[in-house]
Amino acid sequence: MMASHTKIVGTVFILLAFACSSKRSTNPDAGMGPDTPGALADTPVAKDVPAKDVAPAPDLSPDSAPFLADPGSGVITGLQIQETDLYWIGGYHRIVKAASDGTAATTLYTAPGKNTGYVAIEGIALDASNVYFTYAGDSDYANRGVYKLPLAGASTPIKLTSTQNPNVTIPDAIAVSGADIYYSESSAILHVKTSGGTVTTMVQDRGNPNDSRLVIKQGYLYFTMLVGSSGRDDVYRLPLGAATSVPMDAGSADGGESPMAPEKVSLVPGNYSIQLGQRLDQGFLYWGVFNTVYRTDGNSPAAEVFTAGSSLQPTETGLGGCLLPYDGIMYWSRAGRLFKQTVGVAGNGTAFANGGTGDMVADANFLYLASGATITRLAH
Repeated sequence: MMASHTKIVGTVFILLAFACSSKRSTNPDAGMGPDTPGALADTPVAKDVPAKDVAPAPDLSPDSAPFLADPGSGVITGLQIQETDLYWIGGYHRIVKAASDGTAATTLYTAPGKNTGYVAIEGIALDASNVYFTYAGDSDYANRGVYKLPLAGASTPIKLTSTQNPNVTIPDAIAVSGADIYYSESSAILHVKTSGGTVTTMVQDRGNPNDSRLVIKQGYLYFTMLVGSSGRDDVYRLPLGAATSVPMDAGSADGGESPMAPEKVSLVPGNYSIQLGQRLDQGFLYWGVFNTVYRTDGNSPAAEVFTAGSSLQPTETGLGGCLLPYDGIMYWSRAGRLFKQTVGVAGNGTAFANGGTGDMVADANFLYLASGATITRLAH
């Protein structure tokens, strides 16, 4: 019988169905495209318009056949792109790299354990030299923690830190910025250097939000948090250099420093439905609440961007399902179709292709859509 604290594949499938890899990390500013505060400040916010019938959308073509396949035929999660390469977690145990032209799919690392019922690697984050990952263990709880591996692969991962309570807590989302790593572990958000060393606690009681990803933007760490027993998530942020934080109503931080309470930035609380955008775009962080998209540039209050129509419900994946802003256009998946909407233009979104997706990333020319063990490429 599996231990009750072990994350199993069945649980992950549920997360993918409703959150589109929401537990996977989002890359920080590096490699994300322009991040200029206020870049869209003068763009009019879209007005809601009545939902309209959408004409039948084409199938994913001309690349309807799989563009890439996981070399181990495992489920692809945590899809990311950096320059001209794609990275993902294959079969929950392997870190895979492939060129964005569809060639050279190679497994960089395989975690211990082969039980497909367990999640060994929870999340990945990249910089120019390494891939950093959270290891949840496959019947290997003692080695749970945060590791780094050269992007070139063919090396034994370096353990940066161990899980605080490996029999109970599991490291999950991860993000990296410069020499700093931020990662979640159960209800805490922790910090460690890319060289290892002391682990500090940024947030001690985050609850169990629907979207556990971490986003780094212009000196702040953004995250969702479930405070209290209301069952409602909100988006919060903390400065990257903030003193160690504590629970919302607790006392002093470690070392006697004055703690800084997380700052709430979202407008409307969701009911287990807030989803962070897959990336930063033109200086803005985006998130979805039910059928509405919001954004902030980090300097101005959060603002509503557009509403995708009353038919969009969280139980149908919702806007959080691969909510991907890219070059002023929002892409998302829902109910087996892909939608897009230009930011600043009134509308509910247009269905432009049929096909489900578990993760979605983009470069200047293509969308890369992960579903099962394959990746499909679609021109913008």
